[in-house]
Amino acid sequence: MLSPSRIKDELFYGWVVAIAGLIIGTLIFGTRFSFGVFFKSIEGEFELTRTVTSSIFSVYMLISPLFAILGGWALDRYGPRIATFLMGLFTGLSLLLTSQVNSPWQLFITYSLLLAIGTGATYTVVISTISRWFDRKRGLAVGIVSSGGGLGIVVMAPFAAYLIASFDWRMAYIVIGLIVGLGVISLSMLLRKDPGEMGLLPDGVKAAPCKKVAPDKKDAAKPVSFSLIQAFRTRSFW
Repeated sequence: MLSPSRIKDELFYGWVVAIAGLIIGTLIFGTRFSFGVFFKSIEGEFELTRTVTSSIFSVYMLISPLFAILGGWALDRYGPRIATFLMGLFTGLSLLLTSQVNSPWQLFITYSLLLAIGTGATYTVVISTISRWFDRKRGLAVGIVSSGGGLGIVVMAPFAAYLIASFDWRMAYIVIGLIVGLGVISLSMLLRKDPGEMGLLPDGVKAAPCKKVAPDKKDAAKPVSFSLIQAFRTRSFW
């Protein structure tokens, strides 16, 4: 496997981040939206009504936004590698534990809660990260990463259906849990917060040679940093 420094010398590393984000999105969003494939198996296994079975996913969707916010905080504080590593860890753990449940109420912990922790911040983390790597080509890069949502459904749902038909729903969750967990954890090692972390500029632009100029007090002024409360009070924010 090429090291980040070796890759940096051969192509702009932002595209590596984009492809890693695409695959991460494919794995996680594919897992998120494949619940319908497991619906009948879980309903029949525990003799649940359709309402109760649906509520497992509904609770997951309700609490996911909370972890999207927490994931954004973790991204700002610790960077994308740690945030994505934890996403892969909790997603894999969620599916492995879900495969071992023996009572319906346990699904609200192993699936609804743990999977929300693992996948809730996916869009926040991958889009925020890739946006820092590009300026002129930001639309293309974000489009590539965002396509992981649709691609994940196309890939993961049929794969889950195949596993259920070949084995059972429990084995399907074990296999998917291992693939997604290990895959996301491995890809998290390729992520970098921004080009500056590797001595680069957005879009791979080469830095122009610095010219010595007389210091200007106006140019030396530091940009104003707004707090969240101050931003809410500005017209441009709204």
